[in-house]
Amino acid sequence: MRRPKLLHAILLWCCFFAHAVYAAGTRTSVFYPLPSLSQGKVFATKQLFVAEHGGIWIHDVHGDIYFFDGSNILPSRGSIFPQSYDHLTYAKGHFWTFVDHQLIKLMPNQQQIVETQITPGQQIRVLGVVNDWLWFADDNDFYTYEIESGALKRYSLQSVYQQSESSQVYVTDAEKVGDKWVLATSSGVYVSNQNSFQHIPVSGKRYIEKLHYSQRKQEMVVGTLNGALVFGIEKQTKMPRYIGNTHVLSIAETDNGYWVGTENGLFVYNSISGEINQLQSSQLSDYNLVGDKVYALVNDQQGGVWVGSDRGVRYHSLFSRNFDRLSANEVSVLSRGEKILYFAASEQSEGYWLATSGGLYRFRLNNFKSPSLIYRGKVLDVAQYQHELWLATPKGIVRVDLLTNEENTQHLPNDVPAPTAIEVGTENTLWGVSGLTLWRYELETGAFHSLGEDWWIGHYLPARVTELKTYGKDSVLIGTDHGLYVLNNNRVRFIQRSANFGEVIDIERYDDKVWVAASYGVYHINLETSEFEVLETVSPGIGPRCLVASKQGVWLSSSMGLSFYSPSAQLTQHFSSPFGTINNEFLADICLNDQSDADYLVFGTRSGLLSFDSTTLMHAERPATAMIFSQVDVNSQPIHIGGVAQSNIAIDFGDSISFRVGTSPSDTGSHKFYRLRSDSEWTPHEGRQITFDRLGPGKHTLEVKLRSRFGEQLSANTLTFSVNKPWYLKPISLALFVVFAIALVIGLIAWRSRRVMFANRKLRAQVALKTSQLKHQSRTVLNNNKSLRKQIEVREQLLSRLSADACSDKDNLLMSFKWERYELLMRLSSQHCVYEPIAFDLLPVSKAVVECWQMEFNEKGVALELSSEETSQCGLVQQLNLDSVLNTILAASLRRLTKGETLSISWRSDDCSIYLSIQDYGRQLPNFAFDGHKVSSSMLSFESLPHHAALSGAQLSRHSSPQENRLILEWERAECHVQADVSKSNNLLLNQPPISEDLEKTTRHISDQEAWLHRVDALIEDNYADAQFSTSVASKALFTSERNLQRKFKAITGKTFTEALIEVRLENACEKLLGGQRISDVAFDCGFNDHSYFSQRFKLHYGLSPSQFVDAQIELSETI
Repeated sequence: MRRPKLLHAILLWCCFFAHAVYAAGTRTSVFYPLPSLSQGKVFATKQLFVAEHGGIWIHDVHGDIYFFDGSNILPSRGSIFPQSYDHLTYAKGHFWTFVDHQLIKLMPNQQQIVETQITPGQQIRVLGVVNDWLWFADDNDFYTYEIESGALKRYSLQSVYQQSESSQVYVTDAEKVGDKWVLATSSGVYVSNQNSFQHIPVSGKRYIEKLHYSQRKQEMVVGTLNGALVFGIEKQTKMPRYIGNTHVLSIAETDNGYWVGTENGLFVYNSISGEINQLQSSQLSDYNLVGDKVYALVNDQQGGVWVGSDRGVRYHSLFSRNFDRLSANEVSVLSRGEKILYFAASEQSEGYWLATSGGLYRFRLNNFKSPSLIYRGKVLDVAQYQHELWLATPKGIVRVDLLTNEENTQHLPNDVPAPTAIEVGTENTLWGVSGLTLWRYELETGAFHSLGEDWWIGHYLPARVTELKTYGKDSVLIGTDHGLYVLNNNRVRFIQRSANFGEVIDIERYDDKVWVAASYGVYHINLETSEFEVLETVSPGIGPRCLVASKQGVWLSSSMGLSFYSPSAQLTQHFSSPFGTINNEFLADICLNDQSDADYLVFGTRSGLLSFDSTTLMHAERPATAMIFSQVDVNSQPIHIGGVAQSNIAIDFGDSISFRVGTSPSDTGSHKFYRLRSDSEWTPHEGRQITFDRLGPGKHTLEVKLRSRFGEQLSANTLTFSVNKPWYLKPISLALFVVFAIALVIGLIAWRSRRVMFANRKLRAQVALKTSQLKHQSRTVLNNNKSLRKQIEVREQLLSRLSADACSDKDNLLMSFKWERYELLMRLSSQHCVYEPIAFDLLPVSKAVVECWQMEFNEKGVALELSSEETSQCGLVQQLNLDSVLNTILAASLRRLTKGETLSISWRSDDCSIYLSIQDYGRQLPNFAFDGHKVSSSMLSFESLPHHAALSGAQLSRHSSPQENRLILEWERAECHVQADVSKSNNLLLNQPPISEDLEKTTRHISDQEAWLHRVDALIEDNYADAQFSTSVASKALFTSERNLQRKFKAITGKTFTEALIEVRLENACEKLLGGQRISDVAFDCGFNDHSYFSQRFKLHYGLSPSQFVDAQIELSETI
């Protein structure tokens, strides 16, 4: 039943063909060029194809192919194919062309494939696509090729030649209607009938360029040399009309009609209303199609139409139908070059005031062709009061009576120049600014009041007023080129924070707040509370242009489009390129809402006026945006270009892979994000490509998404690719590796015996053990040396104090006794036996120890405190080794405590005992050696403290926790009376064996040697840091020869003077390294001029290099 119906419809169309007429209006629209236009690149287009997964393929007049993903044109150089093609079409994700008699399928970076061929010797002339069918023709036949099945069918053109009575007929286009094919030829239109074609008689022998069949509307559009004709298939059109009046080059279908590209521009037919309009573009040259030959039209099915012409490719968003544009050319009274300066709504009647550089006009938007000229001349500002219109002109103030159209010039005082801004207040007052003078003019009485120039902030001068806005009674907002002033009750105050936003461009009142658009941002002020709030803008650095209020909120025009703010001043919507507005098109301070409909807004642009219904715009559905994987590179070489889908992308292990992601149509305000794993965080995509290096083997899925500036997800896409396993992870490689490993192990076992392996292992263990022991010994020796030096220093200080007391004390007997008792106890402390206890004051000993250690504790930042409840602390002492015990405790505490901590030493006593308490809050104390350990009595260490405390007659107790450390020494209390002490001392002396004269000589001789050695040691300690200090310098200081110094020193100490000097230097270096100083600084501070020589001597002495020693201490500290 469908075949006769179709034939009947076509024949009916033929009847109306000869009676078609042309009629068209005009409509201003915006066509967005490709970004390459700003770089000077123009792609003269031959064909456009919508890519299967988004984006546009461009076939230019040179036969080259490019892909546009909404942001980038790919490839950046050359074409995606190595050669150019004059005849090309696109279907099912592939390009199709022909060479001689062969139909060829093409894909970027792949070999071309011959899909089918006709009889050799025939030459294919034309190629096209209809849905899932390819069609092509040679001189004698017409062919159809079904892509899915590969079925090829031939129709003879013999009947076409017979009916056309022409020796040469060219097929120009074809459409499939039902199961029939309709051909457009150079000799009319033909419809298939089985294997032949039937001519449509009324089409005559005229040239038919294009055919388009709408399955949804059941309509056919035929493009001729005189325009396009639309007729119905199901419901026949009664009076077909031509769309356009020139050669038709392209046709596209939209939701409400057809677009027809011709040699003389672009036409749109609305199938609902029957209107035909020629689209004329904005006056901005980059956005128009004036004079273009429109070779290609493509509906991307995402709310946009792509237009290809001889001047490049442009995009038109169907969403822009929500905006009405009126170009300056459409205003008949505007002369060439005349600019819009002011735009305001009429208060007395429907209509608007339009002030230009040539005059003032009154008009209505629906009748813009015939505006009324009110005043001829340049108008700077307009204010309306009742039936009078006040104009600020370069000549002064002009009053226009709207009832009689009479003009009167109001003269200001002679010293007041012509006004630049005026505004009518609520009390019949006209406010104005002339130069720097602010004045008030009473409209009823004609009184003039000047506020002078004193209200300006001096350091901003010279300055100018940019905006005046009245509110309330005698209150005026004054916008200037440096900020906002507020006049209230004849007092002017400057809003200081407004200076940060530069020149005031526009002022709008909404909900008791003043909204201000300035050069560097937007803010609003509550004049009652002086609350100042900076408003969010769609992007940093935009240029605000104009503010206007609607019922729902406030609209802002800016250099990036239109923004909407809710009553709470929240930015909720934004409209920008390419959805109806143009960047940098809006004019400053030219916008308003209709007096009869507050939701109908009008904005001034560089090319005319833009208007829209705000409610309709806010609820309009936005075009869908597609995210496109437009290019995939492996090792910086492209392998896929143009709408990459879930293809089998596989790369080798170790290769880098890059993805270029586009959005079509491009939305400049959105943000891209990506992630490689579903469990990972989204990463912002800021650059041109997403690159991954050295991914692990297996499948990977790249996810991308597009999010609006308001957090709404606009689009998302995924692409899966795989990374091949490297050769050494493949099963055969693993098998070979296992076989090789087994063979290697067997060979090693045969070559190396178990005994040798065991011996080597044992030797390594011994070496490691010995090394560890040496490290420990070196640290122990270093600590012990320091403790011994402190002990000697303490005892020298005690002796010097005793000597000083002896010289000053009148009771020589008492001092003699004290000297003998102290000397006796000092000797007793060096013996290994226990003697009868004697009473002794221990407080001076503790004071001497604290004084000797005070400097070290201060350098480390640790507080050292000593306190006593009484002036003396007498106890029964067996050996006077309290100084050694305290030195050991303080040395250990100095290592444990850190900067800011405190070590407290306190004496207290009761009736039976005296107690010495050492307390801190540092790290926990180490443990004492338990009873089962053998403690060396000659080597004093922290572990052996209980043993040495017992030798002194004291009991040592330890209390340690993570919060507090406490050591307590307890002696039996005694009374320090001189007579008792003398008797005890005499008894003690009597119990000692007699000292022979030889022993006394030996002791005296040893004492002399010790005194000399002490001088030498002191000399070394004082000068070891001097790199020039040597044996010669020391001998001069000791008034002896180098030889005698070396001989005597070697005889006493068993080592040379140089060895002792190096040992002192290394010990001090060790301490400085432990203190955290740099190795190079320590070397020079300890007398080594050469850093390498220092390292060599340090390693020879301690078995470790300085850096290894420092690392060992760090590891030890971290372990602790």
